[in-house]
Amino acid sequence: MRALAGRRPDRWIAAAVWLAAVVVFAVLVGVTEAPGPEARFDDAEALHALMTRAEAVDHIVDYRFTRTTGDGRRTASTVVEARVGDARLTRAGSTLTLVLPERRYDCDTGADGPACIERPATRAVLSDADVVLTAAATGAYDVFPAPEERIAGESARCFRVQVHVVDPAQRLLPGLGRRTTLCLATSDGVLLRSATVTDAGTDELVATRVVRDPATDLVREVIGEYEGQPGVSGG
Repeated sequence: MRALAGRRPDRWIAAAVWLAAVVVFAVLVGVTEAPGPEARFDDAEALHALMTRAEAVDHIVDYRFTRTTGDGRRTASTVVEARVGDARLTRAGSTLTLVLPERRYDCDTGADGPACIERPATRAVLSDADVVLTAAATGAYDVFPAPEERIAGESARCFRVQVHVVDPAQRLLPGLGRRTTLCLATSDGVLLRSATVTDAGTDELVATRVVRDPATDLVREVIGEYEGQPGVSGG
């Protein structure tokens, strides 16, 4: 759910985006066929299990974000994502998004200095993990195993999630696009890499540092200048 300098990784991992994704499932199911014999639902369940495990892990991950457009232009930036208890934070440049169960804060620094706007939190009907599993169960997307990788010094189990029917007119799930590769830490499912292909190009997140059970000081570093804003605290 979050904002990047020029782009928020509309992916994956934000509650409001996933909720919007669930709304279009009915459309997707109407234009797709049953998964082909090469797509095993066991792989979707394995991906779901790893993603679910990550939801219980407090962590901070530094990512390198790269967007490559269809004509080959590339832009890059740094994104920091954190999960601490029920709080999810995304830091991109001068922006910070803090999502809590009942509310969210969108923070930025303008002419008057740092400020945060409180908004009601969009309650997701399904978790990120459940959205992917539902997409596979309905036949809208297929899940395949991909080669394992080593990212940020960690072993990663990877999966390819792709739309079942190749149809330029088909509506796609936000966050999954036409094809998404997800690489998760083998130990606990923390996201280490994602690459989502859409008609506009490819968005990729690659972890460069992973900290589990982060100390309060590290969380405060993510919050930065927004510490002390109404509702925002690293304590």
